[in-house]
Amino acid sequence: MAESLPAESQATIQIDVGEAIKTAEGTTLLLEKVQIQYEGKAQLRTRWTVVSGPENLIQIQQANELHPRVVIGDLQQAAEWTLRLQVSDGKAESSAELKISALPAKLELVQRLGGAWIGVKRMGERWVAARGNEVEILGPELNSLSRLRWTHPIAQFLTILDKNGKGGVFVQAPEGNWALFQQDSTQAYQKKEFPMLGRAIRRVIPFEMAGEPYFFALLERGIELWNLSELSRPTLKRSLGAFLKNPLFLAFSQRNIYVAEEDSIHLIDFSTGNLIASIPSGGSVTALATYNVGEKNYLMAAIGQDRTAQKRQDYGLRLFEIDVSGRLGTERRVLLGEGLPIARAQLITGTALVMLSVPEEKGLSLRMVDLQQGKEIPLVGEALRGFLAIHEISTGRVNDTSTALIADGNQLKAFAFKPTGEPPASFTVTLLKSLPSIISAAWVRSDADGSRVWLGDEGTAAGGALTVLNGKEFQISAVNNAPTRTYPAHADFTSGGDLAPLLYLAEDLKGQGGAEGLLGLTSLNAKDSVGVELSKNLIGTLTPQGQLRGSGIAGRALESGLRIVVAVARMAGNIGGAGLVILEKAAAQAPAAFLSSELGKVLQMIPLQDARDVALSSDGKTAFVAAGTSGVLAVDLEKKSPLTRMSLGTEEWVADRVLLSHRGDLVLAAFINRATRKVLVKIFGVAAESFQMQEYGTLVGLPAVSTVEGVRAPRFALTEDDLYLFIPTQSRILSVYNLNNPAQPSKIAELEVEGEIRGVALANRFQDIFLALGPAGVAKLQFGF
Repeated sequence: MAESLPAESQATIQIDVGEAIKTAEGTTLLLEKVQIQYEGKAQLRTRWTVVSGPENLIQIQQANELHPRVVIGDLQQAAEWTLRLQVSDGKAESSAELKISALPAKLELVQRLGGAWIGVKRMGERWVAARGNEVEILGPELNSLSRLRWTHPIAQFLTILDKNGKGGVFVQAPEGNWALFQQDSTQAYQKKEFPMLGRAIRRVIPFEMAGEPYFFALLERGIELWNLSELSRPTLKRSLGAFLKNPLFLAFSQRNIYVAEEDSIHLIDFSTGNLIASIPSGGSVTALATYNVGEKNYLMAAIGQDRTAQKRQDYGLRLFEIDVSGRLGTERRVLLGEGLPIARAQLITGTALVMLSVPEEKGLSLRMVDLQQGKEIPLVGEALRGFLAIHEISTGRVNDTSTALIADGNQLKAFAFKPTGEPPASFTVTLLKSLPSIISAAWVRSDADGSRVWLGDEGTAAGGALTVLNGKEFQISAVNNAPTRTYPAHADFTSGGDLAPLLYLAEDLKGQGGAEGLLGLTSLNAKDSVGVELSKNLIGTLTPQGQLRGSGIAGRALESGLRIVVAVARMAGNIGGAGLVILEKAAAQAPAAFLSSELGKVLQMIPLQDARDVALSSDGKTAFVAAGTSGVLAVDLEKKSPLTRMSLGTEEWVADRVLLSHRGDLVLAAFINRATRKVLVKIFGVAAESFQMQEYGTLVGLPAVSTVEGVRAPRFALTEDDLYLFIPTQSRILSVYNLNNPAQPSKIAELEVEGEIRGVALANRFQDIFLALGPAGVAKLQFGF
């Protein structure tokens, strides 16, 4: 709205403030569209004021200027203002009003996915598996029936059927609290919390006695017996075994309790709780169970890798006959191979067969032993090796086929067992189905519309994986397991071409013979199958004199092909070799041919004191490097020399991460304090041609994260218009900053999530946000105004 008044000088003042403005909280607006038409010669005076609206939530900077900045504050609800511009030449005056409306920013959690499969159990005809903070109920044919989510990560769980056939699932959080998900009359599951059930229960062993359901709770220093006749009201019946120092496993037969500690196996009388007898454990027990053959009862103890400094290597199965008094009598040993340690052992219900996992060079393998004959039964099948972490094995039947479900870290696998001979001389084993998950999300990337999301899974010491999700449905669509003892630590999915470069690092350096960096390429074409072509060990050195390690990677598609730049950090010692490694893949060269070539002979090296992360300009000719104590460097990749440098002037702060804005005029660098492990982010402006950097703003007190690599700054993300920054401001809090004025970043939203935030990816015009949450998996958020 505008009006003009005639001046005595006959000159008029006409004002046009433009259309009403709709914006969001935290925004800084430059009112640059305001125009004045004035034919007089007198000097005009201008003044902006707030006519209506909450004045404490809006600020007009340089209110006497024609084009001031207007800052919108932190809003809890939508707000509107009317601003008035008054213009005077000393004799005449004119005014116009501008309406501004703003909405509060909102971050909302949509869903979370992930966490290692910690176990799988039977519940009547159904299967129950748990990962992260989620329990999944599967039907008899492994179809998903229900997903139950808790507010805590699940450390262990127990399944049970009540007298009416209704299912119940008890879950325990790491801090000790318990909850029950119990079926109601509508077949839905209702939740009830049990903080009093026990904070020190490290293992539960369910059983039935006189038709009533019970379980033993193995504590840090004792045993508890609980009755579950009323699922919603667990009853503590008694405590026993107060003399135990560190009970690890428990087995039960008739009225005898067997408890394994590190050095002993104890027999405890159920009625009195008294210690009857003890024998040496013979090694570190990894499983304890009782079984019967004919009319005789037996105790099985599996011995695995020694958990003590004694270096005991007497591995295998110890099988004891139990006499009528419950004491352990005759023993016989069963060895696996040439005496392999047993990582886990699980009796197959109703049989004298036991399934075992043993460590091999390429992960865990699955074995089977006939306890009656005391010998191994051959298992035939390609899917029996290379397991990451077998947490639990559960057996049953699927479509009249003997089936074992195995919780294998990032996969829940169902295997069919087909016997040959009678009794079985061997079993042919085939994989029926696999339900993937995420063990520990190190980073996350997304395509523009959020339909494909890539995630680097640190996995276990056996290896990690490149996991691909359907971001729309938020489901895992593919898992590409990494080579043994490696994981995809870094990746760049914004190269601008059809290939993304990845850097795989070794979790166990000695296992890789000292070299620890593999270069990988994966296709960004959604029509291609998910796969990664890998080089031989290429980047990094581990010697008595020090350690070099690949610490970041960036790629840029050029007319000639793909330019790949790897940041090589000096992690320890004072050896040479840190800096930037440059590799050029020709456009016509196939990824497999490129990676199998002699890359070590053609790579180019730009030596630097340190290089922990790298970002490339849009033309791929300039690299911005987080260079440790040297600060942030701009490096000319054509001339192989640094151009400019910005540091904090002290070696206490180490530049660890770097992000270049999409326009290329801002650099955001994360610095870690060596002593406090706190993180600050510096925002630098970048000159167009000289690449000189000028400090604008700072975000302080941010968290560092613990990864397989060590302590690092979390990854953060900018929107395509470089206006909004999504960054963790506490380990579990994601914040959104408006960078309209980079010198004064304005926080406009934040949200607390489950799990430590290690990385952020944006999609769908930043309405969809994906977070890498370490062991808590990956989360999908939505952002809007």
